[in-house]
Amino acid sequence: MNINDRIYNYSKIINEEIKKIILKNPKQEIYTASNHLLNAGGKNIRSSLMLLMSDALCGKFDHILLSSITIEVFHAFTLIHDDIIDHSKIRRSVSTVHEKWGLNNAILAGDLLYLESIKLLLEHYNEKINSIILIKIINSLIIAGIDICEGQWMDVNFKYYKKVTEGQYFDMIKKKTAILFATSMKIVGLLNNVNQEILNKLYNFGLYFGIAFQLKDDILDITSNIQKIGKDNLSDIKEKKITLMIIHAFKESNIFLEKNDIDIVEILDKIQESKSIDYVKKIISKYIQKCKVELSFLKESKYKDHIFYIINNIL
Repeated sequence: MNINDRIYNYSKIINEEIKKIILKNPKQEIYTASNHLLNAGGKNIRSSLMLLMSDALCGKFDHILLSSITIEVFHAFTLIHDDIIDHSKIRRSVSTVHEKWGLNNAILAGDLLYLESIKLLLEHYNEKINSIILIKIINSLIIAGIDICEGQWMDVNFKYYKKVTEGQYFDMIKKKTAILFATSMKIVGLLNNVNQEILNKLYNFGLYFGIAFQLKDDILDITSNIQKIGKDNLSDIKEKKITLMIIHAFKESNIFLEKNDIDIVEILDKIQESKSIDYVKKIISKYIQKCKVELSFLKESKYKDHIFYIINNIL
């Protein structure tokens, strides 16, 4: 089986499992709103990578399937709130939850998904795994939620800073995006009873992969159309969001932040002239190498080959 078929199969399994446990209460429309993005599908990159990593560690993934579903439900909660903050209209090629049900209802729908993700773990794992492991998994997910909120706060408020440094930007994307990849990999390690050294390597791999993933997503925001990425494009520039490309192109990010009117063509021209996309791609390459170093402990197998294929194809 080639990598594309394998990832498709993982994603198909995940979507089928999501449909089995999807939130249902026909008397309350909040459940319809909460299910909206889950029903729309998605790349399932975090959960698929969890199944693939478990296969690479022990040759099976059934025992971590529920936790991968939990990550998708948790991720959907963050997307609903993220879309509200960014005023996005499209997500996964469908209307965003707040566009369809309104701002207040979308906030509640996101909150419900967060709580349901914890409930899923408690209901399905309570009698199946060691209670200490369960507590560690739930604690990791809560910490990830806190970090995501901190990262979102930074992302929203950068526009009010006098200057944003590369260090501040990387701190933001670690919390906003990379932490959930890192937590996903940590959960795989916990459920496979790996030692602390391997658990740290898995966590670090997830963190580095998440950083590279976000950097690539920033590039796609200005180079891809809506049909390709399934969400609004050029949204970062429209919303005056700071990205590594902006920091590099303007040297002093405050020049961009002080602009009252955003001229998209002018911004894109500046990014092009400064070769900022190439600069970011070089940074992505460094994180790709970091990912490979962290996973050097994996035994040779088709699963390891497929993981490395995914890493290499971030660019």
